[in-house]
Amino acid sequence: MKQNTEIIKTFELSGLQKGPHVLLLSGVHGDEYEPIAACRRLYGELEGRLLKGRVTFVPHSNPTAYESGSRYGSDGLDMARICPGSSDGSPSERAAGEISRLIRTVDYLVDMHTGGVMYDIYPLAGYMLHSDPQILEKQRRMALAYRLPVVWGTDPLPDGRTLSVARDAGIPAIYLEYGGGTGFRKHVVDAYVSGFLNLLRSMEMIAGEYIAPDPESLYRVEDPRPDSGFLQGKMPSPASGIFIPEISPGARVRKGDVWGRILDPETGEATEVLADIDGLAFLMRSLVKVSRNDALGGILPITEPGLVTISVDGSVTAEPRRGDTCITPGKRSAARGLMEAPSVTTGSPGSTGTASGITGGSRAAALVTGAAGGIGSATARRLGAAGYALLLADIDEDKLTSLAEELANEGIDAVCARSDLSDEASWEALIRTTLDIYGRIDVLVNNAAWRVAGSLRSTTSDSWEKTLKICLTAPVFLAKAAARAMEQLNSGGVIINISSVMAERPSGLAPAYMAAKGAINNLTRELAVTYGRSGIRVVGIAPGYIDTELSNDYVDPDGENISARLISQLTDFIPLGRGGRPEEIADVIAWACSDQASYVTGTTLTVDGGFQPNFNPYSVKKLQYPEEF
Repeated sequence: MKQNTEIIKTFELSGLQKGPHVLLLSGVHGDEYEPIAACRRLYGELEGRLLKGRVTFVPHSNPTAYESGSRYGSDGLDMARICPGSSDGSPSERAAGEISRLIRTVDYLVDMHTGGVMYDIYPLAGYMLHSDPQILEKQRRMALAYRLPVVWGTDPLPDGRTLSVARDAGIPAIYLEYGGGTGFRKHVVDAYVSGFLNLLRSMEMIAGEYIAPDPESLYRVEDPRPDSGFLQGKMPSPASGIFIPEISPGARVRKGDVWGRILDPETGEATEVLADIDGLAFLMRSLVKVSRNDALGGILPITEPGLVTISVDGSVTAEPRRGDTCITPGKRSAARGLMEAPSVTTGSPGSTGTASGITGGSRAAALVTGAAGGIGSATARRLGAAGYALLLADIDEDKLTSLAEELANEGIDAVCARSDLSDEASWEALIRTTLDIYGRIDVLVNNAAWRVAGSLRSTTSDSWEKTLKICLTAPVFLAKAAARAMEQLNSGGVIINISSVMAERPSGLAPAYMAAKGAINNLTRELAVTYGRSGIRVVGIAPGYIDTELSNDYVDPDGENISARLISQLTDFIPLGRGGRPEEIADVIAWACSDQASYVTGTTLTVDGGFQPNFNPYSVKKLQYPEEF
């Protein structure tokens, strides 16, 4: 490895054999920080791993822009518009000159960006539509290797860019855009790191199997029209004022949908901004104060996964593709192309049926574990009806698929992920998958459960450990990962922990399950204390007897199912005289996620038909007072 001492510092790693030379740029703009972190991390992770070829890293392409914390250097110039620069010009021109000279010496270019402080961008890999078919195809493959949900080919004519320098030199080049706004987003860094490693695997520069993108989940657009890739020119604001968005990147919109509103701070008047075409919202203004003609966002003319080709005259040719609704964590799904996602508004006190826990009416996303079960599937339906985009996790893939198809028919945006929560790798992967697909996570419902019926006398260490891992440890680390993402997004959020009345009223029939649920109640309090100042609420729900499969699996030593007899005895204690329905628990969960519960945190709500406080069964009450009960 080597390091130079020019104005722009580069770091280089080489393999043992000759091979491609790849240039990785970050920091071209001074307000894009995740690419810098990704570049530094990749340099560390790849040391000693290259089998062939070279990688040159430029973590800090524009030092004076970084110092100013903006797109512009100390000379007021945007380096991404003045390439190839000049060796004897201003600081930005000299930096552009060095970067341009470097580009001409390599075989491939990857330039990493975000939306900066001004825009939030749905994850995409882009390229210029090169006139050389071989270069164009290489660029397509490079972009696809990143496995981001959008791949975008744009106008090949603009000059002044790093990509235009590569274009003129005949070098395949792509750029990346993901996220933006205030705060640091670790999931953007993770996506850029994993994508670059996958790109190197595709070139056989490092060991490992190349992970091909899922063609059924990609939104692909090739648009040669002039300035098709010019983000700052899209959806100009009709007025000056405070921009209040109504959707977020990744949502699908129809022409005429309300994109947002411009509030005049002096008159109080609000000017509506409407979506100008049907398509996928990929760009959203995140800087609140706007002036007339500032770009407010962008829509790609594609409504489901597939390839859209646009001609110079604006005519559109679409090749949509549909795929499975089930995925494994870390793999994006085509399920979002199977349904129309409803718009979501922020709930307020006195309102119902709206997704909340976020600000500005942005689209909300919820992760539900154990989604294939009774309470889980009812919760999915209820939250979906309230407007949440859903990631549904369970180990039962067949039931998940059926649920996803059912929700799709109801117009609910849901993706299902087969996940075994006894596998520690699944915890972080579920949060990461939710972020990859929806760009955010606003609600986590820790609902998954597993238990073995039997007394402590028959409990084995294996069943004890598995029960605690699924019912306690997995919720702990899912909550931790979700809260970290919520803090990075700075949007608040809600974590729901499904407990049980067995936490306080043990039955003698499931000791590990009882112990886990007792600990979950304390976990709810601990999480509320830890994350409350970040605007994250944590609420426990403790159901009593609910009519689900999990409540109907008790068998005697001979294998006979005795659940009916046990349930009959149990309902003898319930003042309402019946078991609960999964939908009744789902309604409480939806309420706990809404703004109507905005001051509820650190507590566990019991939903048991009055079972817990009742000491005597009704058969005993009748025996004592036959006329009264």
